Amino acid sequence: MNACKVLELIELNKIKVLKNCAIEEIKQCEIKLKNGVSELQRYKLASKYLKKVHKSTSDESFYTAWTEEGYQCFCDGYTGFLLKNHIPGINVSCQDKFSLLEIYKNLKCNNYTEFKIDFNDVNAQLKMSKAQKIKTCRYYVNEKCYNAAYIMDCFKILGGKEVTFTQPTSNKKMSPAILENNNGIALLSPIKEPKNNKCN
Repeated sequence: MNACKVLELIELNKIKVLKNCAIEEIKQCEIKLKNGVSELQRYKLASKYLKKVHKSTSDESFYTAWTEEGYQCFCDGYTGFLLKNHIPGINVSCQDKFSLLEIYKNLKCNNYTEFKIDFNDVNAQLKMSKAQKIKTCRYYVNEKCYNAAYIMDCFKILGGKEVTFTQPTSNKKMSPAILENNNGIALLSPIKEPKNNKCN
């Protein structure tokens, strides 16, 4: 937070907002110091998903991560994460509305096929779409359509290089893909597919 923003918040008497911003900045500095830049990036991405939950539901039990059988779990309704390699700094609470692990296990009972994804290509397409001011970069995997930004978020939050991408063999268009490596699992829902505005 820069000095101008601090002065603006003081002038508006938004002391609580200023305090929360300061606490968040201190937390991010500690994560970077103790765990490095890559873990700070994972923390920021996870925080982005949890903020989206605030906007989509009033159920506070979903505002933080929770744990299931050693996995750190969080989701925003479209993307879900089950992480063995826990992200530091993410608040954890009890959530007993549903089990993300059970959803994953049920999905794995279906026929899923692995597709080779070049994440460098996804990232390049995403950068190109941003340069062209395209709001949503749609990336196609075997005729199924995904938000390229969410694919890259999954890749970065999982961490590591060996991330497999599988999706249902059946024609159930809205069944989620599964991205997986030794660090954990991400469930990624497809998005609706217009005829135009493809990125690949």
